[in-house]
Amino acid sequence: MVSDFETGIALTNGWWGEVGSGDLFADQVSDQCQREQAQVIETGNSIYGFVMALGYAVSQEAEHVQRPQTLALDDIEAQSAESEERR
Repeated sequence: MVSDFETGIALTNGWWGEVGSGDLFADQVSDQCQREQAQVIETGNSIYGFVMALGYAVSQEAEHVQRPQTLALDDIEAQSAESEERR
């Protein structure tokens, strides 16, 4: 998402004019545009980090649930095998 934004924004860089060339509008909005772009990139990176952390947390939680289930099924299978051997 962030790389797509950066690629897209690179295509529009300078659309507000040329800074330092006597273009008053460009001189006034250039810093603001750059700050906003940086904020969008930072926000995108934060969202990405959150989603990745959430996915990791969910997978860890699933493992904590699945492990006891797997152990229980293994114990049931072992008990069943022992029971069959006794017959």
